[in-house]
Amino acid sequence: MAKRNLILVHRGPQYENDFREIGKKILAIDREIIIHAFASDSSVQLPSLAWIWPTLVVAFTSHFRLEVKRGAVLMNDQIEKFAQCKAFLAAGIPTPETLPFDFGKMLERLRGLALGMFLVHPVEQRKLQLQRIDQL
Repeated sequence: MAKRNLILVHRGPQYENDFREIGKKILAIDREIIIHAFASDSSVQLPSLAWIWPTLVVAFTSHFRLEVKRGAVLMNDQIEKFAQCKAFLAAGIPTPETLPFDFGKMLERLRGLALGMFLVHPVEQRKLQLQRIDQL
């Protein structure tokens, strides 16, 4: 009987039921996988004997308190939008055009509607130029 650990690290108590359900579905597929689910801020640690089996940790946050003694850790981490676009293009993944927004930039229009999805997020800190929308 070759056992394995799957450790799921979630963001907090509001996710416990969801991860309990995920654990049940995984267990139904393979009874050799022992599922452990912890909140990222939990101080609970696995007993030493649990670490004798191969382990995979999947963390849905980039910070957690569990001390990982064996195995790979896959964790969530923020990726800057333009770096993500560059990585996708380098890997040959079709990616919508991504450019920084500049005031006055003309966007493609058809019958008064903007085409595609436009995400606006800060690239760098800038000084407020206008106080009110009616100052345009």
